Amino acid sequence: MVFLTIKIFTSTILDGGTLLKVEHPRDYFMENLEAYVMMAKKVYRDYYLQLKSISAAVRRIGGAGDISGCTVVVDDNLKIILDPTDMRPVLYRAVTGDLIYYESFRASGFLDDKYVLQDRQLVAALTLKSVTWDVPPHLSRKSIRDMNHVSEALQSIISQDVVRRWDDRILDMDATLETIMMKADKEEEEE
Repeated sequence: MVFLTIKIFTSTILDGGTLLKVEHPRDYFMENLEAYVMMAKKVYRDYYLQLKSISAAVRRIGGAGDISGCTVVVDDNLKIILDPTDMRPVLYRAVTGDLIYYESFRASGFLDDKYVLQDRQLVAALTLKSVTWDVPPHLSRKSIRDMNHVSEALQSIISQDVVRRWDDRILDMDATLETIMMKADKEEEEE
């Protein structure tokens, strides 16, 4: 975390490339840093391991397999998001101004599903959740982009022990991945 003091009595913290006004004294962050890292790892670890499993499976079927936030890149515009509400993968293609969701790899034109169905490990990692007829609001383009930022910040804690974003809710013992990842959606609903 990087702190800056711009004006007298005004402190900010870098959140990625954005300056955010600090609502706590600087000592608060140092006193809670160890607990914050521990809780972030606890909340995010299973999700991250599932992302890595999907990534490895995508590579096995000929896709890129790069993890980008809460998504795994299959090819140029085809991606899998790991839904934080139920930890199930959703396949989608980004097109100009919209997302197209698929129930299968065959429907996306990437691969015949029989290749996935022949391997238990691929089935475990790549059994897709169907949302084509009823897309939840948290799987919209904007929500996925917002969740990607949160997920990338949590990944940096697990993979590099670097806190890039501070969210007080992580210190809450009852915090869930869903509430932390879908922060933007929840705040918009409350307003």
